[in-house]
Amino acid sequence: MTVDDSLTYLHEVAAQLREEGYDVVPARSGEEALELLSVQTVDCILLDLVMPGLSGQETCRRIKGSVAWRDIPLIMHTALEEQGAMIEGINAGADDYIAKSSDLEVLCGARARAVA
Repeated sequence: MTVDDSLTYLHEVAAQLREEGYDVVPARSGEEALELLSVQTVDCILLDLVMPGLSGQETCRRIKGSVAWRDIPLIMHTALEEQGAMIEGINAGADDYIAKSSDLEVLCGARARAVA
């Protein structure tokens, strides 16, 4: 599952992951991600930290607080490249953190394979 409020970025990541052979469940918000998780099994979650409505941090806390979902590997990603953003993501329960980049190879390759 990939969760991002930017439709452009969501489509780019989903397309790259599909090229790598992954099935992708896209969600445009934290709320939509939680709804989809209640009916869809996923192997990994790529979650944007900064989103309107339910933030990435709160979405992560809810996922990691659920017995049904807490063992799903979750990678937090954001355009914020400061250390504080990384700490926020990890403190919310993320298994990994990566800065958003135009080089989707980093996200789709090494990190997704490591936790999937």
